[in-house]
Amino acid sequence: MRTNLIVIAICAIIQTSYSQEDSRYRINRFGSAAFSEIATNPAFAGIEGRHILDLSYDVFGLGAWSIKQFKVDYSTTFGKKNRLGAGGYYFYDKLGFSAEHEFNASLAYKFNIKKKLDINLGLSAITYYRMVTDLEDLRNGAADPDDPLLQGSKLIDDHLDYNTGLWLNYQKFYFGFSLLDFFTVDLNGDDTEFFNQSASTHIHTGYDFSLAKDWHICPAIYLVDIFEEYDRYHFGLFADYSNRVLAGITYKVDNSSIANYIGFRAGALIKKRIRAVAGYELAIDDRYNIGNNLNNWIFGLRLQY
Repeated sequence: MRTNLIVIAICAIIQTSYSQEDSRYRINRFGSAAFSEIATNPAFAGIEGRHILDLSYDVFGLGAWSIKQFKVDYSTTFGKKNRLGAGGYYFYDKLGFSAEHEFNASLAYKFNIKKKLDINLGLSAITYYRMVTDLEDLRNGAADPDDPLLQGSKLIDDHLDYNTGLWLNYQKFYFGFSLLDFFTVDLNGDDTEFFNQSASTHIHTGYDFSLAKDWHICPAIYLVDIFEEYDRYHFGLFADYSNRVLAGITYKVDNSSIANYIGFRAGALIKKRIRAVAGYELAIDDRYNIGNNLNNWIFGLRLQY
């Protein structure tokens, strides 16, 4: 009898430890459903464990135009007690005659301050950015095809950017702050800038509340450039059941965009360690009367192994 009680107690301790660890990043484990990613904070590299691969595809409708975005990112941990994190991403953005490409590599280190308090410090080792504009197609529809600025076949802008960030986890609360593009090297010229006009601040915060058995709810906030004129506020309320099914509602206030958006997200564990997410955002105002096609479709796939 005594042996059975000891075995039961040990199993309970193991299960409790696993559940606590599993719930710390529960919402983020659905990938693109959350606001947290390496692209917005390099300190996010490695905090979710070993081998995380995210794929996402977004289509933003802008009247007669559309923006198509594709991103793949990967992160992992290694070293003593897995305190070192590494990751990176490739991002592709297509709008009309122009296409953007970004390649990133990031490193992070985790400091265990207390038993339940972790602080990650991250730095992007490098971000390579390229903008390619097809001048031939642009010239065909231009009012003045002979404009000197439209001559040639392509316009290419290359530069390197550097990012830094901090990520704090205390039990089920998280807070992140990052500064992106604070140092830029222009590869088309001799310009090197610290804190140039493209530098931006990003803040993430949220808390994972445990409700009934296996039910969790997480309010999340993502703020961009709140100290600038064109700031962005993203609010989300996500709920999940046993880390298998996710549902959420989002609200985006974007003073740099043509509209504000309300959105919905849904995700599910479709196979062991594979999660799929779909989302839709609809404009609730139209500042420039572009039309009815102001919406965003979001699709994501996460592999965790």
